[in-house]
Amino acid sequence: MVFFICFRNTCLKTKAQLFIHGAKSLIRGAKSLVHGVKSLIHGAKSLVHGAKSLVHGAKSLIHGAKSLIHGAKSLIHGAKSLIHGVQLFTEVLFSS
Repeated sequence: MVFFICFRNTCLKTKAQLFIHGAKSLIRGAKSLVHGVKSLIHGAKSLVHGAKSLVHGAKSLIHGAKSLIHGAKSLIHGAKSLIHGVQLFTEVLFSS
């Protein structure tokens, strides 16, 4: 018996040709499935890495804000000390 099954530009005329075509298609499908699983695993790893980076970034941001506040307090303290020093210096200078 002769089959005439056509795909795009290729016509399969025998059962053997049809079987070979099916086997090749099966192999391509299996490779594609493996590639999809690998991509899925890679995506999951990337997602976890992104989440960890986000947590680390948030912690760094909080630390930076605390440091900024500490620096501002130190600046105010330094300005007060400078003013106090100028007052003491002028008192000593003009009291004599």
